[in-house]
Amino acid sequence: IALAATSMQGPTSGNFTDLTCTSLTVNDGAIKINKAGQMTTKLYSDSGGDGQVELYNSAGHMCAELYGDSNGDGRLRLYMEDGTEVVDLYASSVGGYLDINNEDGTEVAVLTATPYGSQLVINNTDGNFVAYLASYFEGGGFLRINDKDGNIVFTES
Repeated sequence: IALAATSMQGPTSGNFTDLTCTSLTVNDGAIKINKAGQMTTKLYSDSGGDGQVELYNSAGHMCAELYGDSNGDGRLRLYMEDGTEVVDLYASSVGGYLDINNEDGTEVAVLTATPYGSQLVINNTDGNFVAYLASYFEGGGFLRINDKDGNIVFTES
């Protein structure tokens, strides 16, 4: 780790009590931030241009994760208090998706976008498919709705 310090109080190595700096460089490593012995934040970086930030709650479970890579792709994940993933948002140069889960981690909605079209899928609380809406590259769209038992009750294109 390389530091360009503008002011420092306390020791110059080991555990710092107070540090103000204009830049902090970490090569292929991670920075962990702790509060009262509990990790709250983790920052990753590598020489390839990828980076990640993780945030933790007081129970030690990850509550948010932000990732970016050297290709420009990005991802945001959000978690409930117990660490269950509830939101996964991804973006790239060719589209992306939004995945939403309920409180037990069951996927209940997915929205995707690509150069060929987009779609929205809705599942019930058990994760069973109930609705599908899509657009197509060449134009037009499609809608399908199922009942709770998986039987098609409506379809239109």
